[in-house]
Amino acid sequence: MARIARVFGSSSSRDTASSRAPERIGVESHPVHFTRGHPISRGAGISSALSEAPPGWKLNYVTGDLFSCPKTESLAHCISEDCRMGAGIALTFRRRFGRVNHVMRQRKRTGECGVLKDGDRYLYYLVTKQRVTHRPRLTDLKASLERMKAHCLENGVKNISMPRIGCGLDRLKWKDVSAAIETVFGATDIAITVYTLPAPGSYAARDVAYLGYLG
Repeated sequence: MARIARVFGSSSSRDTASSRAPERIGVESHPVHFTRGHPISRGAGISSALSEAPPGWKLNYVTGDLFSCPKTESLAHCISEDCRMGAGIALTFRRRFGRVNHVMRQRKRTGECGVLKDGDRYLYYLVTKQRVTHRPRLTDLKASLERMKAHCLENGVKNISMPRIGCGLDRLKWKDVSAAIETVFGATDIAITVYTLPAPGSYAARDVAYLGYLG
């Protein structure tokens, strides 16, 4: 199903990308990834840019539904110690995967990471604050990412999909969060794909709503 895909310029910094190349909006049959300067379309007939991308970690951006990612990719999102998960993407995780009591029994504290197995992948619950009403600190989010990285390295996880963690209801700045992700995972060979919902009213938004209905 066609969707609107956002393709960023090839600058290594998002802050300077607009000065080098204008942002382009196009219709693609597959989500378009931005991988450290290489736009790559996931799906049949993957671009040769994939083989040319530098080895090591990758930070990809996709406009679309997080839960449309391949079932082999692990998922990550942020929660509080009290595991309320009553709003935002956390509520969607709760409804889709349940087993909140399993996460609670792990008794993870701020800066740690709960883990559930889901078939051939893992679900990561990054504990970034004590209570759902609190706001997280970037240092606690980074500590949770470190715990997730350790689990990934121990269990051979190579691909993680996530929303723009910490930047919805938690109101952290994505430039700070993405820098923390790069600091933690930059020396690994783990690919991280960040999903962003399309603008309301766009064709892509209608596609996402339709896929959500099907799923």
